[in-house]
Amino acid sequence: MNLADCSVRHVLSPCLLCFLTGIAAVSEPRVPILAAMLQQEPEQQESRQSLDRLFAALVRNPRYGPSFERIVRWHNQQGSLAALQSRLLAHGNSGTADPGQPGLNAESVLQIPATCAPDSALLLAGMIALQRADGEGSVSLLAQASAARPADPLSAWYLARANARQGNMAAAVIAYEQALKLRPSRADLLEIYREYATGLTRSQRSEQSLAVWQRMEASFPGDHRVARLVAESLSREGRWSEALPLRRSPNPAMILSSECSCCSPPWTCCSSCSVTRMLCRR
Repeated sequence: MNLADCSVRHVLSPCLLCFLTGIAAVSEPRVPILAAMLQQEPEQQESRQSLDRLFAALVRNPRYGPSFERIVRWHNQQGSLAALQSRLLAHGNSGTADPGQPGLNAESVLQIPATCAPDSALLLAGMIALQRADGEGSVSLLAQASAARPADPLSAWYLARANARQGNMAAAVIAYEQALKLRPSRADLLEIYREYATGLTRSQRSEQSLAVWQRMEASFPGDHRVARLVAESLSREGRWSEALPLRRSPNPAMILSSECSCCSPPWTCCSSCSVTRMLCRR
């Protein structure tokens, strides 16, 4: 029998054919896997470009919020948050980017945009220090940022927060008052008052805290939601007599009554006497 006249399948043994078929079957799935790995690179680049755009927007308007949290989370994952703070501080003090830490991958730290103002870089550096629970560092950096941004209520607000966390409530009061004078947005104003009053309560300054809650309610005349918020806060502090007058409701069916006697103090219950549930302690 002439081997040249035989087909390959007749020459190769069945065992050898099975072996070669198995190799082909194992090797075949690697092609789409390799293609998927190559496809990940543009996706990673797109993610980095998205972070760069987000960071550029953040340096134009530095403030705590989802954008700040996303930038911090990404740098925490890279182990480079301290490097970002250092880079921002260098830019804030000299207007030039920090060369970076030795041995640190440059790709793990976002570049400071050329449009970033030095005062914005200082503010972001202080915000990061506060986020990292660096008490003294955050106070120092935020004081610099507040001095460099005298018309910015957020800088004064964050400085007040840093001082309050350090237990320096006297300095915090000055900064909170400065933030309020700079006419923050309505949403920020509400939060500044709330944080200010709560901080005073924690530092055992009850009368000052009550005065701030009352200023907060007066700053939003006719806003029943703010009045309820103040009333809830005062009732949690046990200031029932001050909380009661603020519990006016726009719904005439909801009338506060001092005649209720189903719980103690009598006017703090709700379900049995038409008194709103907001002051009920049950």
